[in-house]
Amino acid sequence: MFWMKVLPEYPDLAIKALKTLLPFPTSYLCESGFSVMAATKTKSRNRLDVRDELRMSLSSIIPRWERLVAAKQAQGSHLIRL
Repeated sequence: MFWMKVLPEYPDLAIKALKTLLPFPTSYLCESGFSVMAATKTKSRNRLDVRDELRMSLSSIIPRWERLVAAKQAQGSHLIRL
């Protein structure tokens, strides 16, 4: 973060900037989390533990599905036989 790098050189300005700018990203993530949780937890699924779903929904990491699927082996009883 830019302001952390200039903190030793401009401590007063950097601290003031951090106090002003820091609440915005954190409130955005909080609002995003509530929106995802509201969409995930409905009346029919109100006992659902949403920690894993929230982590996946709010993460900026894009899963590599092909790699994940290639690492798994299908069970013989689930294969389609022609």
